[in-house]
Amino acid sequence: MKLDPDEREEQELHGACYDYDDFFRWTKHPVPDGLILNGQITRFDNDLVIRYLENVMVLDDGFAVTFKAGITIKV
Repeated sequence: MKLDPDEREEQELHGACYDYDDFFRWTKHPVPDGLILNGQITRFDNDLVIRYLENVMVLDDGFAVTFKAGITIKV
């Protein structure tokens, strides 16, 4: 459902998203230029760590990374 611009301005003050464009505009995370090249992260970015990682556990034979999405990867 698309709203005309006047209705959208009034309703956005309430913090609700009324269509996909609103949702992605409010939730999109801007990734700094040059941080991801060819699908690989090129440098450490604390904001990405806070956004995606739940914790990192050091193990005897490596480490385990738990993402906020509930996935754990052991390396």
